Order: sequence, then structure tokens, then C-alpha cells
Amino acid sequence: MKKVLKIIGIILLVLLLIVLIHTIRNYIILSKLSGEISMYKNSNNYNAKFVTDFDNGNTVIMDYYKKDNKQAMFMERKFDGEIVKLSFYDNGERVNMYTESGSSKTVVQNTESLMSIQIFNGLEFDENNNSFTNFLISSIAFIRSEKCDNQDCYRFINILAMFNKDNSDTWIINKETGLPVKSLNKESTVNREYKFNCVEDSIFTEPDISEYKLLEN
Repeated sequence: MKKVLKIIGIILLVLLLIVLIHTIRNYIILSKLSGEISMYKNSNNYNAKFVTDFDNGNTVIMDYYKKDNKQAMFMERKFDGEIVKLSFYDNGERVNMYTESGSSKTVVQNTESLMSIQIFNGLEFDENNNSFTNFLISSIAFIRSEKCDNQDCYRFINILAMFNKDNSDTWIINKETGLPVKSLNKESTVNREYKFNCVEDSIFTEPDISEYKLLEN
């Protein structure tokens, strides 16, 4: 009996050691990724482009630009063969939304529809969390290295989410920048691209409003 208990104890000790090594490795990786992306989070000049391909064949392309207090976002939605284009312009005081669908062209002025696109890589690991929270996140993370679009990346998924079909987001994150390259879930794949200090004022020039039908807000 003592021999059996000793063997069980050794097995448990080995398992605990494996979990500890797994957690420490993940903690180091997540700390590095969080530190790298923090350099970009407060940027006032960047372009973020997301291309979402849904499993049903539909596609959404979103191109977002920010420079100081100005923002612009261009969306193209391809649903069931129909293409709708949306353009949002925010000059820091008001937002205008232009829509093109087939031969229809409309505009809504002073709308509040534009949402800022924040720099985020899908990780809940954060320097503002307490150490226990970050340690817990590290312990339930599954991280592996892989190439994506010729970039050295980490594939990240929360182990608990792997057993939850309704919440199984996978993030592929550039090792050097901490920026996301791609995210996947059960319904779609999102390819992500970021550019910094490249946005010119010309991108915020609005279309000729006389070509659009004015709609009430």
C-alpha cells in the first residue's frame, strides 16, 4: 500500500512540475507580448484593416484610420452577393455616414455610429491585473509557435475555451510586436493588419455630399 501511495505521490509531483513549467513559460511569453503591444496602444496615427471571412461565404472588409482627433472608417459588406459600402468620417466634432448600395447613395449627418478601433491582441493578460490573475491566465493558456503570412507568431487559445463551442476564439499574434495577425472562431476568420505613422490628412476628405440623398438621423 505504501508503495502504491509513493508511486501516486511521484506521479502527482511530476504532473505539478509539468503544470508549473507550462505556466512559467506562458507567463514569460504573455508578459513579453503585453509589453510589446503596449508601445502601440497610445498611438495617435495608425491604420487598422480587418478582413472577416465568414463560413457561410459572406465577407466584411473594414479599413480604419486615426490621426489625432480625426477618424475615418470604410466598410464593405458582401452578404449573399449584395455589396454595401459604408464610409464614416469623424472630424472630432461630428460624424457623417455615407452609404452606397447598388444605385442608392445616402448620407446621415451628425450620427454617433463610428466606433474607435482599439489596439488589442485578444489577451486578457495585463499589467494592471494582479499577479494571481495573470498567473491564472498563464496556467490555462495553450501557446505554440507557428508561421503566419511569413511572420513568426504565437497561436494562443484559452484551454477552457477549447471545451466551449460558443467561446473558442483563437488568436495568432506576432512575436516581435505583440500585434494580432489573425483571429479565428467557429463562424469566421479575421485577418488583421496594422500600419503606424502613415495616415495623411487627405484620407479624411469627405465625398461630394450633393451626390447623396440626405436621411434624417
